[in-house]
Amino acid sequence: MAEARIQTIALWKPIGGCRLIPVGKGYITILLDNEEDRNKIWSGGPWIIGKQLLGLSPWSPFFDPEKQKNSHALVWVKFPGLGVEFWEVETLMSLGVWLFRQSASRH
Repeated sequence: MAEARIQTIALWKPIGGCRLIPVGKGYITILLDNEEDRNKIWSGGPWIIGKQLLGLSPWSPFFDPEKQKNSHALVWVKFPGLGVEFWEVETLMSLGVWLFRQSASRH
């Protein structure tokens, strides 16, 4: 947790206080003492901390880490030999959708 705190402070460069409080199952509560830092962090990103994508959600008074389900994952895919003419958003998104469907059909 100490390393994650060092990385987040270096990345976010908050002007005020910033506390990271573990709440279980890899979730943390981020306490900031000013709105400017909150807005900068909330509107920035994506935030990668220790090779992990940091997902942000608004605070909830009844948050229970045991009941949370991940719905997103950061995935790196190599396309060896893919010609430059295919490096268009539409083409890459189509490949991503196809890969997702292939993965989903196996589970």
